[in-house]
Amino acid sequence: LPKKMFESITVKTSSGDSDLDIDLEARKMNLKTASGDIIGADIRCPDLNAASTSGDIKLNGLLCQQAELSSTSGDIKAGGELFDVSMATTSGDMEFTGNIRYLKLQTSSVDVELDGNLGTLTANPVSGDIDGRFSEVPGDMRIESVSGDVNLSIPENDGFPLSYKRVSGDIRSDFNLLTSI
Repeated sequence: LPKKMFESITVKTSSGDSDLDIDLEARKMNLKTASGDIIGADIRCPDLNAASTSGDIKLNGLLCQQAELSSTSGDIKAGGELFDVSMATTSGDMEFTGNIRYLKLQTSSVDVELDGNLGTLTANPVSGDIDGRFSEVPGDMRIESVSGDVNLSIPENDGFPLSYKRVSGDIRSDFNLLTSI
């Protein structure tokens, strides 16, 4: 494709892969596939929707205001600078590297890896682990897990509130806690 700002790009496939140009710009992008992969890098798009039934989604170097990334059984691997993101999958793993202001995760039986800066996280995994490594302390995180481990690594800081409920399991912290848990 020529290097320009497109108004809208829509790509739909049944079983073929969608391999997007590097350095692609569009105001709106809608990418859907049944069993193929969605692959791209250096995409600037205020409104991005990428959905796959059984293929993987691999999008790096994203610059988006709003993004929805969903897969039924494929993995989602994304990175970049995003403002408002929703990531959902039933049985594929998720990985994000970069900066997100607001992230909503919807998962069933997957592992999630987050690395970078995060403003707000809302996650309701049924099972599977969440591993987060943040270079700054996130603003707000709300994680409600039925089963699975949640491991978070944040830098030294002046303190933060922690609310914790459990039916089983335990909590461990390298930070000094003011009360026992």
